[in-house]
Amino acid sequence: MTGCAASKPAPSVRPPDDLTIDLVIVSGFDKAQQEQAPAHERTGRFVVLPGGDLLASTAPGEDPAEFPPFRRTLTLAEVEALWRVAQENDLTASSTTALVGNLDTVETYLGEIRYNLAIRADGERHAHIFGGGNSAVRNLARSLAALSWMSDDPPSARVLAPRRYDFGPDPYAPYRSTDQGPPNDSD
Repeated sequence: MTGCAASKPAPSVRPPDDLTIDLVIVSGFDKAQQEQAPAHERTGRFVVLPGGDLLASTAPGEDPAEFPPFRRTLTLAEVEALWRVAQENDLTASSTTALVGNLDTVETYLGEIRYNLAIRADGERHAHIFGGGNSAVRNLARSLAALSWMSDDPPSARVLAPRRYDFGPDPYAPYRSTDQGPPNDSD
């Protein structure tokens, strides 16, 4: 009779003190297609530093090799959740894909998405390259985009200007003298 039993929450997994996550997303889409894409498929970069600082940027046309600006500081529970996602999806294992030295040397082709992931934990560095179809790294990218407060919604196509009403001529015009010129500080 376990139908009404509550499921136990996942145990707290304390992340390593030196945990660093560096995820670079390179999209082979043009600017218009990137604006329509979800946040985890736009060219950009997410960096989580050991203190919990999250740096993020997914602006179209921006160079993902550049270090992104500070976005926010994560709580310990949020860092634990990221660490859990990385561990559950075997992103911290060296055997996930072929290790590469320089993640910036791999090219992306038109219409392709590439995830360059580097995780440093417990003194070890794991660097991997994933294609856009890899659900494990997509889960991590979705989590990082959500923690960065990034929306999947495309930017507004147009901005409505406020309506300005013309109330006729200036009612204070007769009280202004136009022959004095600009005010002088010596007066």
